[in-house]
Amino acid sequence: MMEFASLLLLRTRSSLKYFPQIYLPCQVCFMTYCSYVPFGYKNWLFTANISITLCLMCLFLLKIEIPAITSWNKSKIYTPT
Repeated sequence: MMEFASLLLLRTRSSLKYFPQIYLPCQVCFMTYCSYVPFGYKNWLFTANISITLCLMCLFLLKIEIPAITSWNKSKIYTPT
């Protein structure tokens, strides 16, 4: 679900470059933990993983996406950065 939301909401070059670099290691750590630990804090870690991802997406939306939309000159052919 988060991949679909990021596909729709994150459009600038900065977001497309830096969001996967932070998002994917979090997902890989979670999957690695789930596959190697037979009993543990999987529910807590899943909730923490979702919370980190949502906070990261909101941070990118507030700091990069919204300012790029409001300050972008539409007469230029290039997309906002």
